[in-house]
Amino acid sequence: RHCLADIDPDRPGLEHFLIQQNNPKTLGMGLYDAETGVFIKGNYQSAVGDVGRGICGAFDSGRRGMQYWSTMNGNAMYDCKGNQIEGAYGTFPAEAMWWGPNLARWEINGIGGSGNNLAFHKYNPSTKSFERDLPNLYNEYIPYYFKSVNAGRAAFWGDMLGDWREELICVRGDETGFVVLSTWEQTNVRMYHLMQNPAYRLQTTAKGYYQTPDVDFYMANDMPKPPIAPVQQADMYYAGSGWMDREGQSVSYADGKSVMFDIRAGSTNYTLEGAFSPSILYLMNPKQVNDTLEGNGKITGATTLIKSMQGDVLLRGHHDYTGKTRVSEGRLFIDGSLASPVQVDARGVIGGVGSLSGGISLEKGLNREGGRIEVGLPEQPDTLTIVGNLTLVGRNNLAFDAHPAMTPACDLLNIQGNFQVNGTDNALIIRPAGELPVGMMTLIQFSGTTNATANSFKVLGLEGIPYTLAVTDSTLTLEILSSRLPSSVAWTGSSNGTWDFSTPNFDYQSYASIFVPGDTISFTDNATVKRITIDETMPVGNIFFNNETAFTVVGQGVISGTGGLYKTGKGLLSIQNTDNSFTGPVEVTNGTLEVASLKDGGLSSSIGAASNSAKNWIMRNATLQTRAQMSTNRSMQVVDTLTVNNPASNNSVLLSGNLTGSNTTLIVKGKGTLTLQGSNSFSRVTVKDGLLLLGSSNANRYSMGSAKIRLEGGIFRMHNVNSTTDTGTFGNEIEVPEGKTAYWDLPSRCGFTSKLIGGGTVVVYIPYVRSDLNGDWSAFTGKINFTGRDVRMNSTTSRNLPLAEVNLGDGTYLMVASNGSGEQSAGQAFTFGALSGTGTVSGRNSLTVGNKNSNTTFSGVFSSGGGRLTKVGTGTLTLSGANLHTGGTLVNAGRLQVINTAGSATGTGVVTVQTAGTLGGTGIISGQVQVRSGGILAPGAPNTVGGTLTLNNGFSMASGARLLIKHNAILNDKLAVTGNVLLGGTLEITNMGDTYTAGRSLTLFTATGTVTGAFESIEPATPGEGLSWDVSRITEGILGVQTASALNSLQETGAVVYPTSTSGRCTINCVSSNGSYTIEVLSVTGALKGRFYSQTPTCELDLSCYAAGLYMVRVTAGDQTHVVKVVKK
Repeated sequence: RHCLADIDPDRPGLEHFLIQQNNPKTLGMGLYDAETGVFIKGNYQSAVGDVGRGICGAFDSGRRGMQYWSTMNGNAMYDCKGNQIEGAYGTFPAEAMWWGPNLARWEINGIGGSGNNLAFHKYNPSTKSFERDLPNLYNEYIPYYFKSVNAGRAAFWGDMLGDWREELICVRGDETGFVVLSTWEQTNVRMYHLMQNPAYRLQTTAKGYYQTPDVDFYMANDMPKPPIAPVQQADMYYAGSGWMDREGQSVSYADGKSVMFDIRAGSTNYTLEGAFSPSILYLMNPKQVNDTLEGNGKITGATTLIKSMQGDVLLRGHHDYTGKTRVSEGRLFIDGSLASPVQVDARGVIGGVGSLSGGISLEKGLNREGGRIEVGLPEQPDTLTIVGNLTLVGRNNLAFDAHPAMTPACDLLNIQGNFQVNGTDNALIIRPAGELPVGMMTLIQFSGTTNATANSFKVLGLEGIPYTLAVTDSTLTLEILSSRLPSSVAWTGSSNGTWDFSTPNFDYQSYASIFVPGDTISFTDNATVKRITIDETMPVGNIFFNNETAFTVVGQGVISGTGGLYKTGKGLLSIQNTDNSFTGPVEVTNGTLEVASLKDGGLSSSIGAASNSAKNWIMRNATLQTRAQMSTNRSMQVVDTLTVNNPASNNSVLLSGNLTGSNTTLIVKGKGTLTLQGSNSFSRVTVKDGLLLLGSSNANRYSMGSAKIRLEGGIFRMHNVNSTTDTGTFGNEIEVPEGKTAYWDLPSRCGFTSKLIGGGTVVVYIPYVRSDLNGDWSAFTGKINFTGRDVRMNSTTSRNLPLAEVNLGDGTYLMVASNGSGEQSAGQAFTFGALSGTGTVSGRNSLTVGNKNSNTTFSGVFSSGGGRLTKVGTGTLTLSGANLHTGGTLVNAGRLQVINTAGSATGTGVVTVQTAGTLGGTGIISGQVQVRSGGILAPGAPNTVGGTLTLNNGFSMASGARLLIKHNAILNDKLAVTGNVLLGGTLEITNMGDTYTAGRSLTLFTATGTVTGAFESIEPATPGEGLSWDVSRITEGILGVQTASALNSLQETGAVVYPTSTSGRCTINCVSSNGSYTIEVLSVTGALKGRFYSQTPTCELDLSCYAAGLYMVRVTAGDQTHVVKVVKK
């Protein structure tokens, strides 16, 4: 989670990598300067989040510097400067070790479910991913002989055996001991024991989040030789007032012994008297401990001088010792001469006045503070002579003081030999004291040959000063150029795309001109080149872009000065350099400003380093576009419309300043994230895509101002507050237009009075149980998908959604609560246009569903309670869950389809089917079913045949009700009834592919109780020509088909029954027939109610003892039958 090391070798000093957990500014991880704490680079998340693990190390053997990653952004890998490495990804962050044959680190972590088993992973630069090294540790030789003690970590790891690779101490599998594991990889790399580096030794035993130990020097495949370890021992140590031995006992100095100047004496002046000839002279003074060795004496003999650690040493006098002088770290200045050959390491500096007559060799510098020669003493221009050749090998640095008021005015490096410049990134560092006059300065003179050119060096320290370098046969000179006064110029790019102090890429009064510090520059579409490269610091007056076509600014340089940047025109301005320091305002009118970095006010960024005052950043109907993840506290003045575009999902910007303006609009687009934390004054906010995040509890209250929020896509996510003292309220109107889908993520605790309008789909995420909904959503005609936890609709207004479909996702709970408190015990009424989903509805409350007239399925549960479900509208509501409410179910209109396989779809209360209502399905109903006049009972599914609807408490059909049965040649719909059945109304049969024949029967229902009543009619009236319905077994739930020929024969004889509607008696006349007659009274379902016999063709039938209703009178004469319907009043 933390790494303290030389992460970026190009920066002097150490860096600190760290991760962040729930940083309010969305910072996920970053780099700081270890000495000053100055923020170097931040990597931001798309939202506030817990980055639980991170790791940093030199894993890529082909890349300079260390790499890091964390659990953010999918383990995406970043380089030592904080830039994402395209296509490179780490594993879940674990621990780094030096284990392999080269200096690239490997990762060790746990594998398997327990995490006890250890395995190494090494980075493959070609695939930009990690690969497991085989064999795995835990099954090498003896399977499971040892294990890790915690999440894939050894009990201890570090360089114990001394060859710089690290060993592991692991617990034995049976916990009876421990094992020490060392690498089996051979190596050609030689280095001292890492435990000799104090930083490493301390980190190996650190507890907590400092887990992977690191040295305090750059250690990677491209490292120079390490500095002299600061644990050297000498025979004698200088203690300030005298010498002491290793035991701290006072001793007298003696030649031939090794001696050391270190921290014991603090900063000291030591006087050399006579010959001073130790075997080794260690100068081991740390930073801010500076020593001077001077006097009439000299260092002589075969002494070896070693300078290490980061303090300064000044060695005065003329010294003729012949041993080597090695400057490993820090600065060694001479004031006199050295006969010793000098070696300057990658972190070392040699400098001063006088001569180095033993010659000098330079190692490639680590950065600008190593592999370096500083001519003269600090701030005292003078001459340093090197007797012999000087060869620069790459990344070497030659530093010169320039002091116009002194004589000489500039340091001079005098090389009595050849001057060879090899490698790249060699630099001349100029340190002016005051304004440099126009004129020539000789920096280097040499007596031999040279291969140097003016292009062999970078020049540092002359930012904003025009100059030229020149190399002659014997000198390297620097000329400070005269220039005109700062004025207004126009960029032409006539020479190339470079903006520097020497290329005439500008127009000044119709003449080609170089840039002069302080110039005000205009960039227009007339320019030849519109990609501008800056690699120096360019102090400007003001910058004006008026472009319809795109301009791009790139490079490692900086735009500085007190001026500002002003852009007009609809074209893109892409500023890709990240550390501009100009302090004037930024004003953009129309078009797009694209930036690679934003930082807090006063810090350098793509848009400069002005303060966070809103007057310093004005956007007029303009677009801010990002190229990376960034954050700033700079406020902004918005005129008309501000569009923020984060084109890629890994682009994000946090604006924690205030965005102010009158009647303004914010538009959010792109796949990335905009986070707001300030107090803003928008009138309208439109989210087209990506994520709009409110980044704090105050942002929930103030960042939207009074804006009406239009969600056309993307996510609107509020800060997830879960504190009882910081709940707040939110009342901005939300619109989701028809045809659009958007997401709205609520905080855990907040009161909402927002109005919701539109006809699109909004996914509302509720993370906890205290998001109180009290707004008016009655005009919303779209779909609301609730996800997360409790859906608390606490006001009558919020519960009235007659036109919206409400979808309850997994884990949601629809309820009514007291604001900020728990669920109310009293039931309340909800009205939804439609209901769907898999969540839970509190059974205390009553729901009216269906005004939207759509077809939906609710697979969730109505919990126990006295609430009632009322189905309205023309659509179908399908219930598939086992519901527990006891208040009953009312089907007023449309279709209620039950398809549950357990429990009861309608709870335990009575199910009433009203006029215009239909109850159907293949599920189970526990409550009694009552079908009123005009209501329909339709078992099965609407478009298939063979479904069974289970009714576990009987059913009744009133007069005018209908029972709908579908069938084909094999199957038919039916009812499985536990309890009693009361028949009435109409039986409607739908033939879906069957051929009726006499003897065919359909089982309409089975019942365990009594069957009473009768159908008033059957539709169709007959199964077909020559056939009739046989209702003789209707009390068994069976409807048959029979031949109807007997009826026709008897009818031809003229049998008549009259009247057919009577309160008592009716007459039967069969005058055309002879013989005896059988008269039977049947219910409409075929149940026999009475039988009579007559020997005469005319007789009376007394129905006075029968209940009112429809009856069938069947008259049989021989083998002929006639059936007449009679209504008993």
